[in-house]
Amino acid sequence: MLQRRVELPLFFRQNKDRSPLAKPVELGKQQAQLAASEPAGLSKRCELPVIQSDKSGQPSAPNWVYAHSEVNDSASTPPASYRNAIPPTEERPSTDLSSLLQNQRRQNQRLRQVERKLRSSLNLATVLGATVVETAAFFQVKQVSLLRHDTIQHRWQPVAQYCENQDLAWQQPFSFSADEFPALIETLQQGHSVHINSNREDAIAQERLRWRSQWPGNWLLVPVKRRQPMDYSLNSAISLEAAEEASSHEHWGIMALACANNQQSWSAQQATQSQSIVVELEWAIAQAHQHQELILANQELQKLALSDGLTRLANRRRFDEHLADEWQRLARDQQPLSLILCDLDHFKRYNDAFGHPAGDRCLIHVARALLNGPQRPADLVARYGGEEFAVILPNTDTHGAWRIAQKIHEHIRDLKIEHAPNNEEKYITVTMGVSTVLPGHNNTAQMLVQAADLALYHAKQQGRNRTYVHAHYNTVDADLERGSKASLDMTPAED
Repeated sequence: MLQRRVELPLFFRQNKDRSPLAKPVELGKQQAQLAASEPAGLSKRCELPVIQSDKSGQPSAPNWVYAHSEVNDSASTPPASYRNAIPPTEERPSTDLSSLLQNQRRQNQRLRQVERKLRSSLNLATVLGATVVETAAFFQVKQVSLLRHDTIQHRWQPVAQYCENQDLAWQQPFSFSADEFPALIETLQQGHSVHINSNREDAIAQERLRWRSQWPGNWLLVPVKRRQPMDYSLNSAISLEAAEEASSHEHWGIMALACANNQQSWSAQQATQSQSIVVELEWAIAQAHQHQELILANQELQKLALSDGLTRLANRRRFDEHLADEWQRLARDQQPLSLILCDLDHFKRYNDAFGHPAGDRCLIHVARALLNGPQRPADLVARYGGEEFAVILPNTDTHGAWRIAQKIHEHIRDLKIEHAPNNEEKYITVTMGVSTVLPGHNNTAQMLVQAADLALYHAKQQGRNRTYVHAHYNTVDADLERGSKASLDMTPAED
């Protein structure tokens, strides 16, 4: 039974004078685990401590070396080859590796915290603001700016910015066009980051110098892509990989980070970390846009659910909700609430004579005329049903409701919509019933509606094309008691 072992390069087993090493540091469990777990013939780059003998033959401090070691099944067969083996060059205490790992773990934890903060909000302005602040704190830099690409003007404009000295943050405009840095912009749009302080001689060398002349500092420019929100519905046939590929070519903007002038250039690790933050930012922006679109869509659905499909006025559901809300508010304030119910006269004759499409157009014109009557924000015009309409008038007494009813009559007459040939009136007319009440414990909103409906019924019985005020549900007597000089030309409807 052959025993596996980890072979080391020859010069790890010999001193410079070809004498044997005192012995390699015992690898213990690590060597045993590596020999047991790796397949034979596998070359693996690893870091190993090796003890060499000094001139007196005593073991010296361990040297940490990097080499490609090989797992071998044979005790007599030497390893086939050792490539890129690095001889001992540096002495390090054993605590260095642990310290490096701890620092790396802390860096990764901080990076994850920054990324979680970017995903913690669905408000775009909050996401952009958190990005520049958290990124500046993570890298300890003097300035972080997010520049969004304006596709119309083809310029990159700042949408969020952090600066150590806030007094100087906006004194020098941080904006540019593609004509000013064409090669640099092309590199960024291809998805590559740009180190402004690099001394490489390439296509953007001159543009780096021009950038530093305008905005001094050691800059790192990281491209930000525009990603499409994922569709997780069952009907979506697009895979995650296809969606990411489709959204990876659209350019959203740039994240620009500036170190202090005397600081060293950006390391490869910092560049990788900045790209990780940008990826989280891209998805956070996509989620914020999706959330905003969802809000607008819900508002539109709410509007459609509470509006009449033909006239675009409030529908019966919206009427009931608004009446209940205003009733409660005015009951607290002890202010009057008026209601006008309006009905088109002999509208069935109009439909029979001209057809239902013409009847629909007539209703649309009448609805627009009704909107010209009430003027206050709390007033509501609704389609109550069929050819009936309702007008809710909060903080309006009977005199005010009467005046609005007369204005509605005038606007309807101004339309001059010809009625059916067999109708008594040449043009379309309306009949209205008015009721007013002080909301309280002794009455209800439904009683106000019934009173207006009864007034409308009496108006129709008396000849149509007129306005009637309910005999009891009004504030006329109260107005007269207060000494009002206004008089109404109206016939009250009896119960």
